Amino acid sequence: MSDSTSMLVRSPHLSTFGHMGEVYLYHDLYGMILKMSPDVLEVLDAFEAPTDPDVVAARFQDAFGGEPPETFIGIFLQFHCLEEPSADPDEERWRMVPVLGRWNVWRQTPEGGMALWTAWGERPIQRHDLEPAQAAIYAEIDGETPLTVLAQRHGAEPVMALMNRLIHHEIQAVKLSQVPMSYYVGRAQMQPPYLTSTMPYATWPEDSGGRDPGTVTDTAPYHQEVIDDADRQFDHLETTLSHLFREPHPALGGHTYGGALVSGLAERGGLPATPGPLRVLEIGGGLGEVAASAVEALQERGFEVSWTILELSPELARAQRARCEGLPVTVKLGNVLTDPWPSNAYDLIVANEMMGDLPSAELTHAQAGLDDDELRGDAHRAHLA
Repeated sequence: MSDSTSMLVRSPHLSTFGHMGEVYLYHDLYGMILKMSPDVLEVLDAFEAPTDPDVVAARFQDAFGGEPPETFIGIFLQFHCLEEPSADPDEERWRMVPVLGRWNVWRQTPEGGMALWTAWGERPIQRHDLEPAQAAIYAEIDGETPLTVLAQRHGAEPVMALMNRLIHHEIQAVKLSQVPMSYYVGRAQMQPPYLTSTMPYATWPEDSGGRDPGTVTDTAPYHQEVIDDADRQFDHLETTLSHLFREPHPALGGHTYGGALVSGLAERGGLPATPGPLRVLEIGGGLGEVAASAVEALQERGFEVSWTILELSPELARAQRARCEGLPVTVKLGNVLTDPWPSNAYDLIVANEMMGDLPSAELTHAQAGLDDDELRGDAHRAHLA
C-alpha cells in the first residue's frame, strides 16, 4: 500500500485550452501557462484522484520514447498543477508578487472604482467592474509588493478574493511571480514567459475544432458571408500590423505601414529605377489603408499608379472603396485561387498579412512526413518549458 503522504492530485484550478493540436494549461490561481502535446496531458489526468506518482510513472514508463515520465510529473509539481491532497495553495501564494498584465485596458469610474475590459480570442468584449476598495488594491500592484504587504494594508480576505478574480482565465489581468520584477532587470532570460503571456485560445477538447487531420478548412465562406462590420473586424477580431500602423508612427520612421512598405521596396530594388506607369495587384486589402497610403507614397516618388485590390469579402470591399475614394484604386470582388488573371497584367503583386486567410489543413506527424521517434524526448520537454 502506498504511503498517503506520497500521494499527489491534479489541482482543481486548472483550465485547458487547445490550438493547432497542442494543449495549454492555464492555472487560475497563479496565471501560469504550460504548453504540451495531448499525450503529456494524459500523465496529469492520471492524478484525477490522489495517486502515488510512482504508480503513474510505471504506467507511462514506455510512453515517451525513452523520456522518463518522472520528468513531466516533476514539472507539473513545480508549476502547481500537481499538489498534495491536503495542500493549501494560499500558503504558497501569499509569498508571491502580483504583476499587472501589460495588456490591461481599464479606466477609473466617477465613483472611485475601476472598469476593466477583456476580449480573449473569439469571446465577446466583457466589462469587469471593481469597487473603490478593490480599485485601491489594484492601484498598489506594482510588480514589487508581495501579497502579504497588500494584505497588511487592505486585509487578507479582500486581497485574496480580488486575486482569485483577476488571475482567473476569464480576466487574466494579474499574474503571480515568485520574485519582484526588478529581479529580472538585466536577467531577462530568467523571466518566466507566463508573466507576459495570455491565453486567447478555445477551451479543450470541447471547442478546439474537432476536425479530422488532413481536412482542409476553406476561409472563403467566412469572408463572403460572416464578416459584416469592417471596422470591428480589424479593431477587435483580426488586428494586423498594417492596421496598427495605419497612422504615421515613430517605429516606422514617421511613416504609415503602406508608406514604409514603399520605402522598403525602393531600398531593396523592388520598384523600377525610373518612375513611370506602375500596375499593382493587392490580394486582400483589409480596410484599404495599405493601398491608400502606398499609392500616395508611390505618387510622391513620381509613379503613375494603377492599384487593383482583389477582395473576397463584400463588406471589406465596401470599406476599401470608401477609404480609397479619389485615388487610382479599383476594388474587385473575387478569389485569387480560382479567378483567371492574364499573365504580365501587373508589375507588382502585394499579398500582405493574408497567409492565414488561405485554405489550411491540420496534419498529423505522419501526413507531414515527420518521424515521431525523432520528435519525442526533447520536444516533449520543450512543450512544457
